[in-house]
Amino acid sequence: MSTVSRVVRIATLVWLAGHFALTMAYLLPPDPLKNSMRGVLESTIGTYFWQSWNLFAPHPRLPDKTILVRPLTQEEVDAIPSRGLPSDGWYDLAGPLHRAFAGNHLTAYERVTRPNEHAVEEFLGGGHPRLEPMRQDCQVNRSACASYEESLKAWRAESDRLFTRIGSAFYQDVARPGDGVTHVAIRGREAQSVQWAERYTGRRVTRDRDIGVFPVDRNVAPLGLYLRPGGQ
Repeated sequence: MSTVSRVVRIATLVWLAGHFALTMAYLLPPDPLKNSMRGVLESTIGTYFWQSWNLFAPHPRLPDKTILVRPLTQEEVDAIPSRGLPSDGWYDLAGPLHRAFAGNHLTAYERVTRPNEHAVEEFLGGGHPRLEPMRQDCQVNRSACASYEESLKAWRAESDRLFTRIGSAFYQDVARPGDGVTHVAIRGREAQSVQWAERYTGRRVTRDRDIGVFPVDRNVAPLGLYLRPGGQ
């Protein structure tokens, strides 16, 4: 074995060991050691390899979350301060894809819904999971609040851009010539799962939260998934 080959192998093993050690540290619950490593964790795993294992423990992901979109004309946008958002004409972006996946489990429909669901999950949860340690630091150390507020502001700006693209891409699928649509309203919906013990008597409770109204970005490419969606 040549010296170069040996060095490459050793360097690869060191990188893998470091990567998995950082991943384990990133996934651990908040503690003083993890907080002291926050800068390193966020610049490595949090930036390039972000992940969450809440599906398994300690809090299973029970509620279903989806995005509702309502295309709006300028007249409807102008009426929002006095009348609020329309109650009809909302489209559920996840429902048709989940039903399509249930009809054929060899398709990728279930994976297609994940970016939208993650976006609304972060919004309903109050921010990106990587902001949680910063929020906790702010509660016990007021000097850390400025950094948290700055990061939260940046996340909200990025979140607005993401929702604009999601709503615009959907609208490009359903747009009709001359429909006058200028904006899209975005609403997050959380549907609580019925507990197993109440599977015959329990009722699924849903909670809607308005995310915002955004101008349609005509430069966003259509998805090609919602050519014949059903409103709700």
